[in-house]
Amino acid sequence: MSNISYYIVMCLGMFAANNALSYAGAFQILHKSGALDFLISNYNAEHLLGMDDVMDDLQTIVERKKEASSPVANDNITHYGDNTQRFLIESMTSEIAGYIMEDRQVDLETALEQFFNSPAAELIADTDTLLYREGSAYVYEKYFKNL
Repeated sequence: MSNISYYIVMCLGMFAANNALSYAGAFQILHKSGALDFLISNYNAEHLLGMDDVMDDLQTIVERKKEASSPVANDNITHYGDNTQRFLIESMTSEIAGYIMEDRQVDLETALEQFFNSPAAELIADTDTLLYREGSAYVYEKYFKNL
């Protein structure tokens, strides 16, 4: 799995936490606003910046998109517990996105879209299910292989 996918998912998690969104909600906002494409396209520069600067860049893009269109509705707020849980959720998300990219021959943004539009994405992010503690290959085989 490439460093870019881990970085993108980490940014999604940070954006979600900063804006009281679920991972799926953060993905939808960043995807629709073009901020996710910006982050992927400018990875070589953005990953060298501090996370505060990266979050400012993403927020600016989202705000500009909001000004140009109707406001984005807030999704259900999800709190992800401690940093270890968040790390495990983000790692699994990155790894499953990698499996989707490899099996379906799609780019990272498409793989993340397929991941976050699946019912399993919410199960993984729900710390009560403990699914985020399972191996990513197992979860991919069980929930994503035949979608």
